[in-house]
Amino acid sequence: MELENEYTNGDCYLKFYIAIPSDSKPSKPENLKVACSSNSHPLLTWNSNDEPDKYGYVIDRAEGSGENLVWENNIATVTTTSFIDYEVSINPVFEDEVSYRISALDTQGKLSIPSSTATIGDAVLHKLPSESNGLYDFVLENAYPNPFNPSTTINYQIPKDGLVTLKVYDILGREVKTLVNEYKTKGRYEVTFDASHLASGLYIYEIKSGEYKASKKMTLVK
Repeated sequence: MELENEYTNGDCYLKFYIAIPSDSKPSKPENLKVACSSNSHPLLTWNSNDEPDKYGYVIDRAEGSGENLVWENNIATVTTTSFIDYEVSINPVFEDEVSYRISALDTQGKLSIPSSTATIGDAVLHKLPSESNGLYDFVLENAYPNPFNPSTTINYQIPKDGLVTLKVYDILGREVKTLVNEYKTKGRYEVTFDASHLASGLYIYEIKSGEYKASKKMTLVK
């Protein structure tokens, strides 16, 4: 609140400033950490943002550490607060370092400023040929872990913008869960399938985008 003007009789004008949260960028994610996962890949974790219009998080990666890093933007967009980078392997025989940062993304497409940087050593980056020069192929990866209980992670990538659907079916072909059904920009994505309410057995997950269609199997063991 600001005092705009005041008259000798005591009357005055007041200015009010109101911040509208939906018009603001998200706050930057906090407490980004990177460690080696059980299958020897970088595992990123961070605190969840509290904004009501939060959509997810965009992950950037760079080779090396320190200042003046050359960032590869948006290697993945996730809606959870963790991410495993399967393109990087961790082993004491490797000597490289890989750094990460993340930005929060809201439902209006606004990005926060990047988080602080987290770096892991003993790393090597396996660049996929399809991603050279920023290009992608359609890829539906194997769920990990598989078999699983009760949840597993599915990664996929698309080479162009478009409507993407990713659904899970039981062995009889009945749909049990829609994981993705929305317009996506080209890039790499990760989604988590929680099957805590389902019975043990074989399930099929299928992705469709434009003319592309692919499916894979996964096994729930309780």
